[in-house]
Amino acid sequence: MRTRSRVHGIPAVAWQQRGIITSGIQFFRTIGGAIGTGLMGMLFNLLIQPRIQHLRAIGIDPAALLEPSAHNHLSPDMMHSVQDMISGGLLSVFIAMLAFACLQLLATALMVRGRAGAPLTRAEAIEAMAA
Repeated sequence: MRTRSRVHGIPAVAWQQRGIITSGIQFFRTIGGAIGTGLMGMLFNLLIQPRIQHLRAIGIDPAALLEPSAHNHLSPDMMHSVQDMISGGLLSVFIAMLAFACLQLLATALMVRGRAGAPLTRAEAIEAMAA
């Protein structure tokens, strides 16, 4: 017995198109994840940049903070300041991620349900991909 994806009882895609659709979904999920990760990393860097400059100005190498042995050379107040910098940047990134997730839900809710009136021919699909 063959199973098919269905939208309101109608096959969502033809049996022969399952691989194309599945690979397309995976491709765009991967690209979206890579772009999203890059954007969130950029946002984090932009938000903590002023405090990174302050650390450099007082003689602390921000890259050295990643080494646990460097933590022994910092005062508790400075360690608290670095932790605040990171947690503040991450909080903003998580808020931005939540906003994007809400926008995605809104876009999904606004999508038209159902199928196209006529099936797409192979030539039309190739033309759509080329354009």
